[in-house]
Amino acid sequence: AEDRPRLAERIHDVILGGKPFVSPYRILTRDGRIRSLLSMGSCANDQDGVPSTYSGIVLIAEEVEVTVEAAGLEMHIEAAIDLAKIEGRELAVRYLSSALRSLSSNGS
Repeated sequence: AEDRPRLAERIHDVILGGKPFVSPYRILTRDGRIRSLLSMGSCANDQDGVPSTYSGIVLIAEEVEVTVEAAGLEMHIEAAIDLAKIEGRELAVRYLSSALRSLSSNGS
C-alpha cells in the first residue's frame, strides 16, 4: 500500500504547526514496485507567524542506514521531559522518565 496521502497530511501539519518531522513512507512506482522513502522537513514562519520557508529532503530508505546513538536519544528524551513538565503532562513525564531510566540501566 502507498503512503502518499498520509505524507501529504503530515507535511500540511508541519506547515501549519511549524514543528520539524521525520517520516518513513512507501510509494508505488510506475513499474509496480514499492519503494521505501524517508522524508524530513521543517517550516519556518515569518515575523507575522505566516509559513514562509519550507525545507526538506526525501531519501530512498534502502540506501540510507539510520543509526540512533544512545547519547542523542537520551538528550531528546530529556528535552521531551522538560517540555512535558512545562505543559503539565505528568503522565508523559512518568513514561519518558521510565524510558530514560531503562536506557541508562542498559548501559547505553
